[in-house]
Amino acid sequence: MSKSKNKLITAVSDYLAKVEEKLKMGGTPLFYEQNVTMAAGLARQYDIKTKFSEHALFHLMSARAEVLVKNKDSASETYDMFINSEAVIATAINADGIVKIHNTSDESQVVVIKIFTPSVKK
Repeated sequence: MSKSKNKLITAVSDYLAKVEEKLKMGGTPLFYEQNVTMAAGLARQYDIKTKFSEHALFHLMSARAEVLVKNKDSASETYDMFINSEAVIATAINADGIVKIHNTSDESQVVVIKIFTPSVKK
């Protein structure tokens, strides 16, 4: 095989490996909890290392946490649906792979919590 064909095969193979890695990032979450009631001021903590065996190979802060909160406003078009939570829920992560979800509001909130694998290799 010629050098140019080898280079092309290598380039395609590298590209497909990157695509596969990106697909894994958007896949099944490490943690998934649905209809969790969080009391006012309550925080929940998750350790990515307990569920992700390859944690030593990745920057753990590249994990993605997604929290949705159930809309309680009966006048809203999205009443009783899960919406973005930034107004009432704080989400934090540190370099050790600890994720904290904190209900900063003065009311209990019903949430959906999803934490996805880290995406950036060391």
